[in-house]
Amino acid sequence: MTIGLMGNAEQVSVSNAVFNAPNELTLTVRNTGGATVTINSATVDGTGVNLAAVSGYTLNVGKGNSTQVSITLGAGSTFNAGAQYEIRMVTAKGTTVVYSATYNPIT
Repeated sequence: MTIGLMGNAEQVSVSNAVFNAPNELTLTVRNTGGATVTINSATVDGTGVNLAAVSGYTLNVGKGNSTQVSITLGAGSTFNAGAQYEIRMVTAKGTTVVYSATYNPIT
């Protein structure tokens, strides 16, 4: 889903969920807007999660660029096979990006 308005508004999308482990997934964050976007927080089904390998717990995506980010669930939490998860990311300007992904582990 892409969120944004005309002009210099933020235009951010999330795609390509890859579940790397029972408690970790990687997403592609794309910025098609006219300025750098800073992702301040992320949740999975309403629970705050860690944005792995992101300096200062924020993610900056330059205009016209995309990057991959790993999201790790808290200690003891895992994804359930066949379940759909809602991932929300909120930017420094308050734009909310929502993406859904289903965990289908390879057996």
